[in-house]
Amino acid sequence: MISVGSVSGQTLEEDNTEPYMEVYDANDNLVKSYSDEEIETLMEEAKEMELSAGNPVVTNTSSAYNFNNNDQVVQMAAASSTYKYGATSFSSNISLSGGKYFNNPADITINPKKKFEGLVIKLYKQGYTTPSGSIKVGNFVGGIHVPLKSLWNGSGNHKVQLNNANSNRATISLNAGTLYYN
Repeated sequence: MISVGSVSGQTLEEDNTEPYMEVYDANDNLVKSYSDEEIETLMEEAKEMELSAGNPVVTNTSSAYNFNNNDQVVQMAAASSTYKYGATSFSSNISLSGGKYFNNPADITINPKKKFEGLVIKLYKQGYTTPSGSIKVGNFVGGIHVPLKSLWNGSGNHKVQLNNANSNRATISLNAGTLYYN
């Protein structure tokens, strides 16, 4: 933290942490770290996707986007199915829809009520007790679109779990969001 002044005897601090998104494989090896530009695009897409899903987000467009296997942005047709999860708070972890398995989860929107240090999204393929991969996100304000296809260990049914990765285990509070799956 960098001190930038004081008001009424209190020191104001500038938060010097940057938003990040990192993809890890089943062995917890870093596969991809998203650039600042990619993260900015994903944050804009979250607004568009939430509007398309019928969630209240103010935006100027109603298109939703997705990434193909080469990490290129492509316009996304309407998802076969969506699961809208409600606002929630957790200090450890939570599974979407009580641990229900979703067929080929493709994308999720994460909409924090306030900035948090880290959240890990894990996919568990049905019949497996270890995740097929994970994506760690943090230090952003506003929603973010998180592509999940790269976590698949083959197509099939997967459970989506959100895990608190804050170093101080501060509670993470999320507004409603949407999981897109086939």
